[in-house]
Amino acid sequence: MPGKVLGHLLSRHAPVRVNLPLSGRDLTWMWKFYRACRLDTYLTYPSQLQRLAFYSRERLDQIRADLNLDYERSDGYMVLLRSVRDSKLVQPGLQVLRDAGVNFKEIGPQDARRIEVALNPEITFHGAVHLPDDEVGNCRQFALLLKTESQRTGVEYLFNASVTHVTGVASGHGVEIGIGGENQTRQFDAVVICAGLDSVRLLEPLGWKVPMTAVHGYSISAAIREPLNAPASAVMDERYKVAVSRLGNRIRVAGSAELGGTVDKKGSSPLQTLYKVLHDWFPGAANLSSVVQEWKGARPMLPEGPPIIGASGIAGVWLNLGHGSSG
Repeated sequence: MPGKVLGHLLSRHAPVRVNLPLSGRDLTWMWKFYRACRLDTYLTYPSQLQRLAFYSRERLDQIRADLNLDYERSDGYMVLLRSVRDSKLVQPGLQVLRDAGVNFKEIGPQDARRIEVALNPEITFHGAVHLPDDEVGNCRQFALLLKTESQRTGVEYLFNASVTHVTGVASGHGVEIGIGGENQTRQFDAVVICAGLDSVRLLEPLGWKVPMTAVHGYSISAAIREPLNAPASAVMDERYKVAVSRLGNRIRVAGSAELGGTVDKKGSSPLQTLYKVLHDWFPGAANLSSVVQEWKGARPMLPEGPPIIGASGIAGVWLNLGHGSSG
């Protein structure tokens, strides 16, 4: 993995980049990431991630059915392999999927074009990996629907507020939260810390030192110009680690992993890579002459990979941190 990352850094359309300035937290994270790139460390995680992924998918299906949620979504996911080398590089990952019982199939270009009929007829590629049980969906729509349904059951939301600190109650039962602008703390039976990078600040006074940093990602979203030229569901370009998804009447292209820099300064190279991948596979699908939303965001990530989910060991404090690009 370190060798692959270093190789990417020298590429024009690199899926991994390092930008300046690098903070002390970034440098610490890079060292711990390097130390985690050992086979014995890596082999401890696939079974954990597999159980989490399967459970997540089951819960998603159940919630969607129970609440009758209707949002932009489509079934299936395809990983496109440009060359024989790309195919060889994914084989260890495919073995992990086989061991986990994940349903997938290695297919050739013709079968790939039958599934995604809008793939550029002029591009040549080696093949693809098709995962029929995966899906793509509009996360924002899904979250807003969940918000509406939860409000019907009595959930109250407080927006435009800052959490200043989290502390345990002296009796050991419950948690107190400080809200910016309020003189009195609020008491709760339990809290879930899921504040992205700000979780580090909130947890430090509780004795938790979380080695999490921002790995920035990019996306572009645009209206579909010609539906027949757009993807049916979602594809990922394995070489450039860029995903092209169809969300209703829009196309979303997302990728890149950028360490360092600031979230408010967009790099031109990562965005050019997104446009390149879109044009390579689905030329003319998006209306790029109109409004195009270009986004850069911080994806809080832990150096070992898997997120931290569950009880913190502190009464009433639960954690949901470090999901990286998995959201």
